[in-house]
Amino acid sequence: MVSTQESANLLDSARFAQMDEKELRGIGKRAQKLVDKDRQLQQAAVILRDSRRLYILGRSAISRRLGELGHAPDDGVEFAIVHSMNEASMASFERQEVFDSLRRLMLPWVTFELAAEKEREKAAEKAEEGAREAERRQKAVPTGLPLWPDGAGDLPRGGEVVVLAGSREPVLRCLRAAADIAARGQSKPRVAAVHFLEQVYQPATINRTEKLVVPVGVNQWLHAATTPNGLDKFMQRWLKQTSNGRADLLLVDDLALAFRPLVSDYPEPRAAGSAQRNLRKWAEDNGCAVLAGLPLRDLATQDPPVLDADWEQLRAYARLLFVRETTDGAVVVSEAGGEEWEFLPQAA
Repeated sequence: MVSTQESANLLDSARFAQMDEKELRGIGKRAQKLVDKDRQLQQAAVILRDSRRLYILGRSAISRRLGELGHAPDDGVEFAIVHSMNEASMASFERQEVFDSLRRLMLPWVTFELAAEKEREKAAEKAEEGAREAERRQKAVPTGLPLWPDGAGDLPRGGEVVVLAGSREPVLRCLRAAADIAARGQSKPRVAAVHFLEQVYQPATINRTEKLVVPVGVNQWLHAATTPNGLDKFMQRWLKQTSNGRADLLLVDDLALAFRPLVSDYPEPRAAGSAQRNLRKWAEDNGCAVLAGLPLRDLATQDPPVLDADWEQLRAYARLLFVRETTDGAVVVSEAGGEEWEFLPQAA
């Protein structure tokens, strides 16, 4: 039987309070030397330390569980439990009782608490990540380009795809300008972008300085938006390479190439319309904005094309802007039937 009176030879706190700092340091040094040299003292000292830690864990678990059961912190229940256990701890006990409790109760409980704490940390991290993601999705994506007549250049996440249609060179100039602004971190806040390039590009050439904009060659992304599921699987690979594991902006040089038609002579605007439908769905699910080009290879003049039935999906579900290059080398855009505004200045 172990009596709580076995600790009677300890110095009481009143005597310690009468010692000066020098005396306390001396006692501390002697105690440390003894503990360092004697294995049994080390083990007993660790028991004192860890039993206090177990007490703190137990108090925390009691408080948390009572909260889960609907008890208010000030209803006195926690105090009653803790007071009762403190009283019980003052009674005499057998060492075997402590061993049995350690083996049957404390070790399994600590194991459970460790696992539960990890789950709580994961849940808290997930909640924080969810809050950050929700905040991210509330913010429009800056492009640094005048996508509206008033000069505004922000795009909504998951909103309608903005399509720049026209002759090849001015369309690609616009997409390159957007990619360059993103790559230099010039937009505020900075955006992470994935750029579907018109030309072949090997992923192995991507370096760490390009992570704000991840370039993807047409040899990789051709027909990627033919189906929603195929697009989602395809994008997972490239999102891992962005600076934040997500894409704020998806740039597509040639929207028509993202869709695989069933026939060879499928009109470009119709293919682009089908592609934008799947791209918009993906963008809505991932909090991303989409700026796409539609270089019209059969466009003989700088005038906007005739919007026949092939343009139906783009007219209905995308924001369609027409691009042309002026005689002095500037790029201007306009909406159908609207006035033009300057999009890019004269090329240097």
